[in-house]
Amino acid sequence: MLVIPNLKKPATANPPLPAEIKKVLTRFIFVTGGVMSSLGKGLTASALAAVLQARGFTVIQQKLDPYLNVDPGTMSPLQHGEVYVTADGAETDLDLGHYERFTGVPTSRLSNLTAGQVYWNLLQAERKGELLGKTVQVVPHVTNAIKTQIAKLEGLADFALVEVGGTVGDIESMAFVEAIRQYGQSLRGNSNQQCRNHACFMHLTYAPYLKAVGEIKTKPSQNAVKDLLHYGIQADVVVVRSEVDVGRAELDKIAMFAGLQPNQVVNCMDSDSIYRVPVNLQAAGLDDAVLQHFGLSAPAPDLSGWERIANLTRNPPRTVKIAVVGKYVQLGDAYKSLNEALLHGGFAHDAKVQIVFIDSEALETATDPELAAKLQEAAAILVPGGFGARGTEGKIRAIRYAREQQIPFLGICLGLQMAIAEYARHVAGLVGADSTEFAAEKGQPTHPVVCLMTEWQSPTGELLTRTADGNLGGTMRLGSYPASLAPGSVAASAYGATSVTERHRHRYEFNPRYRELLANAGLVFSGLSPENKQLCEIIELPTDVHPFFLAVQYHPEFQSTPLKPSPLFAAFVGAALRQG
Repeated sequence: MLVIPNLKKPATANPPLPAEIKKVLTRFIFVTGGVMSSLGKGLTASALAAVLQARGFTVIQQKLDPYLNVDPGTMSPLQHGEVYVTADGAETDLDLGHYERFTGVPTSRLSNLTAGQVYWNLLQAERKGELLGKTVQVVPHVTNAIKTQIAKLEGLADFALVEVGGTVGDIESMAFVEAIRQYGQSLRGNSNQQCRNHACFMHLTYAPYLKAVGEIKTKPSQNAVKDLLHYGIQADVVVVRSEVDVGRAELDKIAMFAGLQPNQVVNCMDSDSIYRVPVNLQAAGLDDAVLQHFGLSAPAPDLSGWERIANLTRNPPRTVKIAVVGKYVQLGDAYKSLNEALLHGGFAHDAKVQIVFIDSEALETATDPELAAKLQEAAAILVPGGFGARGTEGKIRAIRYAREQQIPFLGICLGLQMAIAEYARHVAGLVGADSTEFAAEKGQPTHPVVCLMTEWQSPTGELLTRTADGNLGGTMRLGSYPASLAPGSVAASAYGATSVTERHRHRYEFNPRYRELLANAGLVFSGLSPENKQLCEIIELPTDVHPFFLAVQYHPEFQSTPLKPSPLFAAFVGAALRQG
C-alpha cells in the first residue's frame, strides 16, 4: 500500500488577523427563520453582508446548525446538499459557500458550529472530570458553549451575521435560539453608549400567495414573529419572503402585529438570479433599516457589479451548454458550489452557462448511440467529485467520449481519478485499471492506479493518519494545499501562474508507481505538490492532442466568486464557447 510521506505545513488562505483589526467594535445581526424551512436565510444574510460591504463596512459570518452530526462530512449529498470545505480543513454547511461567494471573506472552523460538536465536546469534558462533578444541562452548559463560539467573532469585523439553522419552534434549535437571546441581551445591556443597540435580530418569514383568491396572506408571518417572542426575542427587522411582490399595505400589517416601524419590515420576493438579491434587498431598504437600528450612517453602495451579472443572467449575449456527469444529479444542491462556479466561468466571458445534469449510473448501461445522444448536445463535459463505486463506470465512459470526440473536459477530484483510470485502460493498455476505493464492489483492481492515502499533514500542521477500516468522518485530506504548475502547461496558462493554492477533500490519491508509464503514453502530469513530487494535483493532455482536457485532484469551485471567477472554470467555459 502506498504511504504518503509527511508534508510540510501548506500555505493557508486565512492568515492571522493584524492586531489593529481585532480592535473593531463588532455589531451582531442574528438571523432566524419562521413559518417553514428553506426560506434562504443564508442567501439573505450573505446578500445583506455584501450590501454592507459595499457601504464601507467589514463583515464576517457564522452558521449555527442544530443537527446532531458532528459535521456534514458523512451525510449523503442527496439529503444535505454539498459539503463545503474551508481553507483550514473544516467540512461545513453549504451556506458557508454563499457567505464566501457573496463577500469574498474566507470562512474557517470558526464559521460553523453544530449541536453534534457542542455535545461531543461537552460529554468528552464530562467524562474526563473537567466539569468538576456538575450536572451537565442544556442551560447553562450547552448555551454557554454556543455563546463561546459566537464570542470568537468579537473584534473581527464591523458586522457579524450569525445564522441559526432550521426554523424557530423546532425542538433541535431551542438551545441555539436561547443562546442568541442571552448573547443579544448581554450586548444590549452594555452600559457603554458606543455599544448601544449592539445586537439586531433579523427574522425571515413567508407570505404565501393564494391564487384562488388572488391574495397575499400575512397571518403566517404574524404568527412567526409571535413564536419568536415566546422565546424572549423581539424581532428588530423582518424580511418577508414571497413568490410575488408583497404590497406596502400587507407589510405594514405585519409591522403592526410585530410592534415594528413600517421601514423595519421589507419584502424579498423570488428573483430570476440569486445574484440580484443584494440589489433587491438594498432597493427594499433592508440595509437602511439595519443601519438605522444601530444608529449608523454610510455612503450609498455601488452595486453595479451585482447588477451586471444579474442582467447577464437574464439577458445573456450568448449561452453555452455544459454537461455535468455525476451520481448525485437528483439534487441540485449536491453540486452547489460547482454549479455556481460554472456560472461564474460564464460571467468571465459575458455568457450564460446552461448546465445539463446527466446521471453517471444511467450511462453504465447505455448503448454507445444512447450515450452519444445524451452528451453530444453539450459543448463541454465536467465530471465532479464523489465517493463509492456507484456510477464510476459511467463517468469513465463519459470521459472516454470527451477525449475521443475532442470535447473540452474538466475533471474534479474523483473526476481526475476516473480520468486516470480511463487513460490507463484505453490508451496505456492497463486492462482493469481502477481505484482501490471500489475493491469491495468491483474486486481488487488489476492495476491500482488510485489508492488509499494513509498519512498526510493538515493545513494546521497536524500529522494525520488513516486506515482502511477507520472512521469515515474527518479523515480526508482537507483544506488548502499548494500546487506547482509546469510552465507552459494548460493549467499554468489558465491560472496565469506557476503556483496555486486550492482546497482538497479526498481520501485516495494517484499511485505514483504508474506515473512514468502513463507519461510515456502521453498523459501530462502538469501539477504536483511542491513538498512532495509524488502527489499529483493536475493532469492534462497537450493542446495539439486535445483542445482542452484537464483534471484536478482539488476542488477549485470552493474559491470561485461571481465577481472573481475561478481561473480554471473561466478557462474551461472559454474552451466550451470556442467548441460551441
